[in-house]
Amino acid sequence: MNQISHAINRYIRLGFDVTVGQDIENAIKGIKGTSVANLNPIRDRGNGNNTLPGNSNWFEWQWPTTGEFSGCIRAQDIPGIGEWKIFTIAELDKFCKKDIHKPIPQVSTHTTPSSEWEMLMPNSS
Repeated sequence: MNQISHAINRYIRLGFDVTVGQDIENAIKGIKGTSVANLNPIRDRGNGNNTLPGNSNWFEWQWPTTGEFSGCIRAQDIPGIGEWKIFTIAELDKFCKKDIHKPIPQVSTHTTPSSEWEMLMPNSS
């Protein structure tokens, strides 16, 4: 990760702009063993927002996938203190002002690294 941020900073210092995903690909294409792809989410927001009332009042969130609260959303004011606020599927359905659809992002092809990543063996002295 550190190499990526250094490569982007160097790219900018050389006078290039990083305004679109292709610029990031160009900035880091020389890093050994690194492949990148550009993800563009398709977000048709439409009218209305699907938000939970009072969501800024809770600090910790859980989305259990198994057990008693599977399918619910749990929220808590302070982690480990107090009761969980449980939003059931029926309550969540009432809050929805529009249909929820799984986003399908547009994904560019992954770049192929120009050289493989190398792991040097430490000296055995």
